[in-house]
Amino acid sequence: MKRVIAARVWITGVTIALFVATTLVIFGVFRFNWRYGLSTNDKAVIANTVIAACALVLVGWGVIVALAAYIDATGSPNLIPKIRFGSSDTNKPVFVALGQSSRSEGLKHIEQFNARDGRVEISNESKYSARNPGIRIKFHGFGLPDFASGEWRVLSNTHVGAREIQWDGGASYIIHGKWSMTLPSLDFGSFAAYGEEPELEVSIAADGFGPRTWHLPIEIVTKEAWQAVRSRPAGAAIEGGRLPGLPPSSS
Repeated sequence: MKRVIAARVWITGVTIALFVATTLVIFGVFRFNWRYGLSTNDKAVIANTVIAACALVLVGWGVIVALAAYIDATGSPNLIPKIRFGSSDTNKPVFVALGQSSRSEGLKHIEQFNARDGRVEISNESKYSARNPGIRIKFHGFGLPDFASGEWRVLSNTHVGAREIQWDGGASYIIHGKWSMTLPSLDFGSFAAYGEEPELEVSIAADGFGPRTWHLPIEIVTKEAWQAVRSRPAGAAIEGGRLPGLPPSSS
């Protein structure tokens, strides 16, 4: 905001200065017979030349100001996803393995307490508004058999449930600059992993933006490792917490 105010003050000051300067230059021709290095003594010719030069300067400055205003008004938003489940870090989902998962089916299920209320936001990091935002989330290495879609639209399914979902804001939705929008929550209670390294593939698009894609790895840890998750510094990895023995991820 301070930069915007400073730019307005600077543009206004330069505009006023140019206007005053051109007025004085023209006044000097008629009052003090200034010739500005012109070879003629004809005051009318000198006046016309000076007025044309001053007009050219003012028009040129007006073009520069108009171009700057156009660039400022047509900038692109910068949208990023922020997804958080329970006590997990933002964009670093961690779930606790369910002790009685079905090994015969090659699936790994998770405890419910950290998976039922996934908070999803689209954050606009730029000063330009984003219109008609949308987000698409693709599940790699897992599915959601009992996914309650709600305002999320299921785009595709795998052998263990929903595989790809999407939310569209529509033309009436706007994310203002430096603001964020909270989307309908995600319920991963029926999470069933069939890959060693499940992840979220998150894509965001809006008018004049994207689509841009992020890959968010999912950690599935033992109950013993869960305490390390809650006490670790933000962004730190869990040592020895991942669960072995799951088959490779398939698309």
